[in-house]
Amino acid sequence: MPSIRKILIFILALHCHWWLLVRSFFSRSALLEAFACFGIISTTAGASFSSLYLTKAPSHGDVRVSANPSPPCLQGKKLEPLLVSPVIILFYFCILSHGICRQDPVSTPDHQISVKVVHCCPTMASTRVAVVTGGNKGIGLAIVRALCKQFKGDVYLTARDPKLGEASVKKLQEEEGLTSHFHQLDITDLQSIRALRDFMKKEYGGIDVLINNAGIAFKVADTTPFHIQAEVTIKTNFFATRDVCTEFLPLIKPHGRVVNVSSMSSQHALAKCSKDLQNKFRSDTITEDELVALMEKFVEDTKKGIHSQEGWPNTAYGVSKIGVTVLSMIQGRRLSKERGADGILLNACCPGWVRTDMAGDKATKSPDEGAETPVYLALLPSDAEAPQGQFVSEKKVGKWWLSCGWKKFYNDEHDVCVFCLPDAYSIKNECLHLRAEVGVGMEHWPL
Repeated sequence: MPSIRKILIFILALHCHWWLLVRSFFSRSALLEAFACFGIISTTAGASFSSLYLTKAPSHGDVRVSANPSPPCLQGKKLEPLLVSPVIILFYFCILSHGICRQDPVSTPDHQISVKVVHCCPTMASTRVAVVTGGNKGIGLAIVRALCKQFKGDVYLTARDPKLGEASVKKLQEEEGLTSHFHQLDITDLQSIRALRDFMKKEYGGIDVLINNAGIAFKVADTTPFHIQAEVTIKTNFFATRDVCTEFLPLIKPHGRVVNVSSMSSQHALAKCSKDLQNKFRSDTITEDELVALMEKFVEDTKKGIHSQEGWPNTAYGVSKIGVTVLSMIQGRRLSKERGADGILLNACCPGWVRTDMAGDKATKSPDEGAETPVYLALLPSDAEAPQGQFVSEKKVGKWWLSCGWKKFYNDEHDVCVFCLPDAYSIKNECLHLRAEVGVGMEHWPL
């Protein structure tokens, strides 16, 4: 019938016109306009859907137009134009609602229409995420608790033992109504680190906040040979933390925050190092490789029994935290140089003397109080430019190394040794009393 023939010619003309429009639109990178054009034309001639459909090229993940006569799923089936067209429009609105992350040019075979790769973000990619290592107890759990209250996004509590980690997540939910998530992480296991890395990359597209809190310390009364204590402590506190940073720093999103939990013990350990070692650690030009070599030398010197002669202090924990602090300074400088435009801030901090399994119940701070400085650094405003690569204590940046004028007090009652500023004058009931307007620097040294 002539009327049917005219309609078919009209549809064919629209089909060719649409193909030319898409080709020109894509060449000008007007992807959204091409989608709109396709929706309008399809509304006018919905029957053309039988000769136009989208295929996904498995090799590149790109979306391209195919001009096959009819998709197999529609062959032999009658479709009403008024029904098909709204379906097409709805399909494209769904694509647009997920957002387009980026568009990369892709070369395709000559017989296909060259378009741009459209990488659609996963639903959770727009959700901010924070990760806390060693988060199932002590300061780590307190950090998770604070982030659940203050951080706008998902908070992941990580721990070596899934049972302990999941129990902590459950406890936060049942007792405090706080929602957190758990993912297993053993920072001494590179495979475990990479499993978490891949998970964060897949589910969130990166990380917004990373707090490296996990660490260990041998008890003072522990009879394990010192060289073994040194090897285990340096491996966990320094090298494992470095591994986490190596794998995760590339995933830190713009305006992200990284906090490496160190300790005031690093200051005291540095003060006990030889002048030569002090100069090396304080250098603004020390490299990561040089720092690694120094940490390895400490371990080797303890095995040989010559660490004291080589200028090292008799504290494996203190030396490990020297490594964490200096590593943070190196990483901060590197981020400023390599990703300065991204506004990422990385710092080390001292939580203070906190009542934990590690520090004991005589400490002056609760875990929640100890979490204040790490959380402060993790939640610095997105437009903040500092601090970067600094050692922060009590939410303030200070000189990392101790001045020669620091005093040492010994408390017989509690068997602790406290280093403090020159203006300190007494210790009473585990508290350090200072004259007004004088800052506090304090750490306990069980003897």
